[in-house]
Amino acid sequence: MTSPMKVLFIAGSGRSGSTILSTVLGHLEGFVSIGELTHLWIGILENRPCGCAEPFHRCPFWGRILDPDLLDRRDVERALAAKQQLIRQRVLGRLDAWRGNRGAFDEAAQKYASVLGDVYRRIRRLTGCDVIVDSSHQPAHGYAVEHIPDTETFVIHIVRDSRAVAFSKTRLKPRMPEGWIHDEYMDRFGTTRSARDWVAVNLKTEYFWGARGRTNYLRIRYEDFAAEPRNTITRILEFLGEDRDLGVFVDDHTARLDRPTHHVEGNPVRFRSGEVRIRLDDEWSTAMPRKARLAVLGLTWPLLLRYGYPMSNGPRAERSAAAPPVAREAGVPRPD
Repeated sequence: MTSPMKVLFIAGSGRSGSTILSTVLGHLEGFVSIGELTHLWIGILENRPCGCAEPFHRCPFWGRILDPDLLDRRDVERALAAKQQLIRQRVLGRLDAWRGNRGAFDEAAQKYASVLGDVYRRIRRLTGCDVIVDSSHQPAHGYAVEHIPDTETFVIHIVRDSRAVAFSKTRLKPRMPEGWIHDEYMDRFGTTRSARDWVAVNLKTEYFWGARGRTNYLRIRYEDFAAEPRNTITRILEFLGEDRDLGVFVDDHTARLDRPTHHVEGNPVRFRSGEVRIRLDDEWSTAMPRKARLAVLGLTWPLLLRYGYPMSNGPRAERSAAAPPVAREAGVPRPD
């Protein structure tokens, strides 16, 4: 009898380090990391670069999985429409409104799950992997994954200090690999919108998994991963019930990423390979304007307290044993 397909879904706010985390996981034996699968359909339609730096239609990995040159555009557009129908559904708000909308949300999740299930099964069949790592962030996407038949879904909720996330989202970061035919940059947002988005996505993730005490849910802080990356990966393997060699680590803080990723979207670190040193970075605490830090703190402090972050807003004074500074990979873009 075939064992259930394991999917590790990484939820949380963007710019929280999910790309480097999923990349390291994807280098473990029996694991395959596919990046933010929620953007797959745009990747096909716009022929965006895969993590291997090839245009999507020339990527050898996705060519095996989907054969995108032959994929009917109408099928892709229908998949994109199913995704949009799901993420447009209200999840939080007045409880009476949510209860009345639950049927429509579940119906949309089932519809999108049928699309995702086909993709996951092809990945498993053609790679022979044991665990598929999907860093799509969006809680609604993860909810749909749980509706795929014969699938065992595990959820990693990655959180990062809201002030670091908001600071990162004001920075200019390339979306395309070096030498790409044209320059394009990741979306930038003001600190107020970033703070509100950070609260919304973390509350939704808590609502679906954390608040209900689900055994398939594990919350980690990116700062803790940065301080002890090898130990954090060991903890995730225990959570998954998987025993794997950690040969990906050269030492406790350096990972050897010796093959290209095939990530759909994500931080530019997905284009890099070689030895990556994961070290602490608290640039936001000195470079972020005090007014912006206070504004983000005012909007996010309840969840910051819940996740163990200090309320101190002074540069570098925010370091504490409870909340180590944010990480940075030496020689590669920031882990946002």
